[in-house]
Amino acid sequence: MAALLLRANTWVSVDSLQDAIWPEGPPRSVRNNLKTYVHQARQLLAAAGDRARVESRQGWYRINVDTAELDAAVFERAVHDGKKAFTAGAPTRAVDTLHAGLAAW
Repeated sequence: MAALLLRANTWVSVDSLQDAIWPEGPPRSVRNNLKTYVHQARQLLAAAGDRARVESRQGWYRINVDTAELDAAVFERAVHDGKKAFTAGAPTRAVDTLHAGLAAW
C-alpha cells in the first residue's frame, strides 16, 4: 500500500512495485505475492466500505485517493499556506497553519 500511496493516482508498474517492496531481489513468486497483497488491500478497503480504490490492469496497479487524504499533501499545503500568510503580514495565522501541518505530518 505504501508503495502505491507514494505514487497515488498514478499507474505503477509491477516492476516498480517489485523494486520498492523487495529491493534486495524479489521472491520467485513475486507476481502471485503482489496479486495476494492487492487482494488483501481490496478486502480491507471493502470492509471499510470503499471497494474501488485499487485498480489493476495488465502489469499495472493504481490507488485512487483525494490529495486531502494524504498526510504529505496536507503538510505541503500547510507549509505553502503558512509561508503565504507570513508574507502577507499575518504571523499568527502562519504559525497556526504550520502547526496544523505538523500535526498532520
